[in-house]
Amino acid sequence: MSQLTMRKKAEVFEYDLFTRFNLEGQILCKLRNATPEAPFISYNMPDDAYMTGMMAAVFSFKYAVTKDPADKDTVSLLLRGMHKLCHITGKKGLLARAWWPLDNPNFYAAEDRWQVNEELNLRWNGDVSVDQMDGMFFGFYYAYKYAANEEEKAMIAADVCELLDTILENDYRILDQNGSMTTWGNYRVKDNIENDHLHGFLLLQHLKIAEFVTGDPKYTELYRKTAIDENMAAYSVTTWLPVPPHFSNHSDNVMHIMERLPLLEMEENPALKALYLQGLRTFASGYNDEDIVLPNGNTPYEFMERLAAAHMTPEQLQLATLFVRDFWEKDKIYHGVRVMGTPIYNFVFQKYLNDNEEGVPVKAKDTLRYFPLDIKWNSDTIQKYEEKFGFTFDPTPQTPELPEEMPAPIDRRLKDWSAFVQNPYRARCGEGEKPDGVMEYNGHDYLFGYWLGRLYGFIDENE
Repeated sequence: MSQLTMRKKAEVFEYDLFTRFNLEGQILCKLRNATPEAPFISYNMPDDAYMTGMMAAVFSFKYAVTKDPADKDTVSLLLRGMHKLCHITGKKGLLARAWWPLDNPNFYAAEDRWQVNEELNLRWNGDVSVDQMDGMFFGFYYAYKYAANEEEKAMIAADVCELLDTILENDYRILDQNGSMTTWGNYRVKDNIENDHLHGFLLLQHLKIAEFVTGDPKYTELYRKTAIDENMAAYSVTTWLPVPPHFSNHSDNVMHIMERLPLLEMEENPALKALYLQGLRTFASGYNDEDIVLPNGNTPYEFMERLAAAHMTPEQLQLATLFVRDFWEKDKIYHGVRVMGTPIYNFVFQKYLNDNEEGVPVKAKDTLRYFPLDIKWNSDTIQKYEEKFGFTFDPTPQTPELPEEMPAPIDRRLKDWSAFVQNPYRARCGEGEKPDGVMEYNGHDYLFGYWLGRLYGFIDENE
């Protein structure tokens, strides 16, 4: 028996992903083991479109590295899964979050968004969000760039156009089956500038990817209009707000990197590229050394305060404002997200900002090196894979124990569906605090970090 190299760990996570979390190219989100209430394996499926798109990108990274036809076949499988998610709702341009066969009784509904398509003999999950679109467009872009054949490229272009054109036709909104806007389906530029820059920045990602995969000048012009005339590129500098990372929405952080990466790769306008890089710097290291004034005259702090004012009493707002400003002045180490050592962030910072992770207590590669199997799986699953792949897993943390005010290293965190969405400031666990439970999760996060690092040349095949 041996310990797992990073490459071997990726092999084990990939095997598990396609053995237990794959349904015809749809990557299932969270596995629910049998219980007395539901005595069968089922899946919690609110984010399957997001997950499938992300994995299409990740295995496109892998194919770009390996040139193995089997990896190209994997991307083809995932593209078929994405295509199906684009076309099963029965409404043109309306994406489904997930689907499940009607004739498979092992179904457990964790929410009430499910609809039925009798003609296709399946049920599908609705109220689709911009999160799901982010993952799908991310996957379409990298599959088209690295792995798709000509027929698949045509399919990608058609699916991208149908999804995006429907949003544009519906006044920059995702409209659900009943014609109402979904809960998180607002792309309107004015609303996003006033309330949430993240969604507006996502619109730029969609438009730039549509331009890339179609060559249609209408997307070029809409991108230019949104980025320059409507100032969305300038506001993209504050898509990451200056709240302390302890209180950051880490789901938005993952969305943020998937929005920004395609724009960093494709943008050729020096002024826009400079804005995207400035936003990347603030995402990495905070606003402490940035002199930023938005087109409306706000600083990032003033913008954040204006957002908070809609949800707080004047007294609460005053206390929150004092807390945030005091935090950033006194606690320099916490600026931005780089301190967490998250591979999908820090590899990007290394590539585009020449960031050598100085001061980061556990580096991105070590996050992968010490990424524990029990943050995802129960002990019987780990034992099965130990026997199959010939390794021994030691659950004892290998990273240094950091002060409580620091982010917990990856092997000192609680079990979670996504180690990168998980808030590392609130996930610290003690000895024996990752017990077996009903839920198990796939290793999409490890695979994303590992193959991005390999693509950029930061990880050697033999490490």
